[in-house]
Amino acid sequence: MPTVFYFPSAAGDETNIPTLVGAATNWEAVDDNDGTNPLSDGNTTRIENATASWTRDLYQTAPLSGQPSAQGAIVGIDVFATFKSSSSASNRVKACVKTNSVVTEGATIGTTTSWAEVGWQWLLNPTTGLAWTLAEIEALQIGINILGNGVTTGVTLIYVRIEYVGVTYPTDTLLRVSGIVRTFWAGIGGQGVYQTQLVEGGLSTTYVSPISSREVQGVIPRTTPTPAGAGFQPADYEKWLIANDLDVILKFFGHFPSYQDWLNNVWRLPSK
Repeated sequence: MPTVFYFPSAAGDETNIPTLVGAATNWEAVDDNDGTNPLSDGNTTRIENATASWTRDLYQTAPLSGQPSAQGAIVGIDVFATFKSSSSASNRVKACVKTNSVVTEGATIGTTTSWAEVGWQWLLNPTTGLAWTLAEIEALQIGINILGNGVTTGVTLIYVRIEYVGVTYPTDTLLRVSGIVRTFWAGIGGQGVYQTQLVEGGLSTTYVSPISSREVQGVIPRTTPTPAGAGFQPADYEKWLIANDLDVILKFFGHFPSYQDWLNNVWRLPSK
């Protein structure tokens, strides 16, 4: 699955971490890379906090010059940070994302006395509960929150890895799941029929069948979740995403579905 890295590219909406080492700005201290991939420079550039209160920075993000941007359907994002403390005291860090004007923080992670990289994952936009959009990715801010507890805790690198699918499937459901092209035309005496053409395997076989008011059911097995409470909820949508292969999802929808897409079509999803 294609991935792209976005690095800090400017200060975000918060710059609070007090100590800066080896760089002109906080965001430049944590954007380490080799021109293509993340590459920590360790102690050379870093930000630090030793206070007994949580202190947070946010950074605007962008791909490196000459590297591609995210495209197609966004599958999820992972924010990675590399950090350490000067002693084994109970210091803590947590990554965060800001999207749709809301900051969401990940799980709290303890530090060690050696540089360690940890990742936090958001498969869905935590503010909307839906699949990430390209516009949200381009406006994304990432950040780090540090609790020093009287001991210096430093962060030398933070970045976001974005997973996406750049494949575009046909818009017609029947073609996506079966390889059959379906077109509408008026038959003898104005009677409507579907003209369908089998295009799989390089064959071309044309035949017709009467129009039906029912959508053709998919031929690929899927898992249909049981509703949680009154009707389907975002939690059911996320369970369904996890239970089904990405290729199957894309073949059915033609794109990575939002919660509303899924809700509108859940009745059409055959069970295994």
